[in-house]
Amino acid sequence: DVYKRQPQSVVDRINAPLIKTGIHLRKQKVKWSVRVVMKNLKRAVPMRKYQERGQPQRRAKFGLLEKKKDYKERAINYHAKQDQLNKLREKAFLRNPDEFYMKMGKSRVVDGRLQVAEDKRDSKKLIIDQTKNISLVLLKKQIEEKVSCRS
Repeated sequence: DVYKRQPQSVVDRINAPLIKTGIHLRKQKVKWSVRVVMKNLKRAVPMRKYQERGQPQRRAKFGLLEKKKDYKERAINYHAKQDQLNKLREKAFLRNPDEFYMKMGKSRVVDGRLQVAEDKRDSKKLIIDQTKNISLVLLKKQIEEKVSCRS
C-alpha cells in the first residue's frame, strides 16, 4: 500500500523511502524508531539444538530413557513384523488343501519345520549325471559354432 500511493503528509513523505530499510516514524509521536525485521534476524542467529530430557536418577535401573526417535524405530519394526505375520496367516488360511506337488511326497514336517528328504542317489550316479550334462553342453556348443561358421 505505502509503496503504491503517493505520500500525503510530512510523516508519509519521510517514511516512504525509509520503510524499505526498516526505519520509520510513528504517526502518533514524531520520533524515530527502528523496526526489527524478525524474519531476517531468525536466520542470522543460530538456534540452540533441541535436547530431550534424560532418565531421572531414581529410574536409572531401567536403563536409558527411550526417546521419540527410538520409539518410532521400534514401532515401525514391530508393525512391519505384524504385517508380515498377518500376510502369512492369510496365505495359510486361503491355501488349497487339495493342492499337490511331487516334492510334497518326499518332505515331512518334523517339530513344526518342513524337512525335504535328501536325494538318495549315491555319489557315483551323481558324477555320471554331471558328466552327461557337461558333455551335452559341449555338444550344443560345437553345433552352434558349426552353424555360425557356415553363415
